[in-house]
Amino acid sequence: MSFQTHVNYNWGVGVEGDFASTNPRASVVVNGHALQVGPEGLVIGRFAWVDTDEITATNKQPSGAGKPSGFVNRNKTAIITEYMASATMTYLPGQPAALMKQGDFWARSSNGGKRGQKVYASTTDGNILCDNAGASHAGYIETDWYCANGAQANELVVISSNAEY
Repeated sequence: MSFQTHVNYNWGVGVEGDFASTNPRASVVVNGHALQVGPEGLVIGRFAWVDTDEITATNKQPSGAGKPSGFVNRNKTAIITEYMASATMTYLPGQPAALMKQGDFWARSSNGGKRGQKVYASTTDGNILCDNAGASHAGYIETDWYCANGAQANELVVISSNAEY
């Protein structure tokens, strides 16, 4: 572990993938069995799809799939395997996986966002951006989720599946 080089004066608002409220939440259930992280790993705080085998979860949209199956929340410990790394936000291939289809979560939006905007998921890595409903962004797909608060680009926002804002 590296030596501390910085002190924050204020607490952070949250961590990507963490629950942002105690509102209703629900996980994705596929044929009554647990999901498994795909060969490329699964990044916390991003959207993911269940592959056609109905076992594998991946941050990349499988061919022919539509909207993401769910959001990858931070509900367990990721194993740090990178040499000299002190943290990771990626679950290793083969680990059990859980996706959330309902809830309020902290996520990082590449373009920030405004309360009430729709959340879009990258079809290549599950990253999010917020924009008005019906907007078109190459490589992104509109989800059923909403931006619940405002934020600047690359800052944390609360995304929600519970209500329209």
